[in-house]
Amino acid sequence: MSGKAKILQKNVALACVLAAALAGCTAETPSAGASAVIAWWGSRGRIDAAFVKPRVIDVLPGGNVVVIDRTGRVQTFDPLGVFVGKFALAKVTKGYPTGMAIGPEGNLWIGETHAYRVGVYTPGGNELFAFGRCGTGDGEFVYVSDVAVSPLGKVYVSDYGGPDRVQEFDIEGHFVRVLGAYGLEAGQFRRPQALACAADGSLLVADAVNHRIQKFSAAGVPEAVYGSPGSGQGQLYYPYDIAVSDDQTVYIAEYGNCRVQRMTLDGEFTGTWNGDGAGTGGLVSPWGVAVDGRNLYVLDTGNSRVLRLDIDLVEWSMQ
Repeated sequence: MSGKAKILQKNVALACVLAAALAGCTAETPSAGASAVIAWWGSRGRIDAAFVKPRVIDVLPGGNVVVIDRTGRVQTFDPLGVFVGKFALAKVTKGYPTGMAIGPEGNLWIGETHAYRVGVYTPGGNELFAFGRCGTGDGEFVYVSDVAVSPLGKVYVSDYGGPDRVQEFDIEGHFVRVLGAYGLEAGQFRRPQALACAADGSLLVADAVNHRIQKFSAAGVPEAVYGSPGSGQGQLYYPYDIAVSDDQTVYIAEYGNCRVQRMTLDGEFTGTWNGDGAGTGGLVSPWGVAVDGRNLYVLDTGNSRVLRLDIDLVEWSMQ
């Protein structure tokens, strides 16, 4: 590492310590799983490679990482955190995205939360098409929270602030059906914040305000509810993002508990992680998580940074 890079890393670490101290979750000393962090980048700001409350993360084919923050910037990095490029979303005067999916051709399906639509872009920022408008009818949205593209070619979009539901579309953005409605029962949601699809086409929904994960079959049938409110093993507090690895392990970013929790696709919880090893303490309000092979990326929103973990080295707490 060059002298300039070392100075930059130290400055970023200092900024993140201050951010952690001011945020809602208390920073802790580095955990025993510190060696799992193999790269980290970011700081608070509006320059390239800095973030203002980053809320969206995903991985492109080939391994580059895409992050969207509250300025409406879509920034791309290589797996080591080197800045690759950016583009700016146009429709951000009322609010900013909280969810995105990578489509089968590597395009970005961005849930443009307060623009009441899903925009489909090339990685370079060319808009291909968009669908949706403000409303509570079929194919309409209130506040779009996330998008998922199934291996079976189905597109799922969640929204809240109205019906609180998930809608299914085809790959061209045509409405197919509605899954769920506002409520407390199985198959109902209170702020469905994040979506992820498994290899068999089943759909997982982070039902944030109900503090649980719901699973639907590829046919749209509610199959299971996982988790309960709390901070213990197998409990959840504002799950804000969810990702499924190639081996069908599920990773959950808990905004309220300031940690990542792991479970099987059948709902067996298998550990939590909230340390980072970068000299700045624990996670602060993590909003996003993404997985690519052995790499687990955590969007540590309160610290304005991205952590890249080696999944094989993470020491999962069973407490």
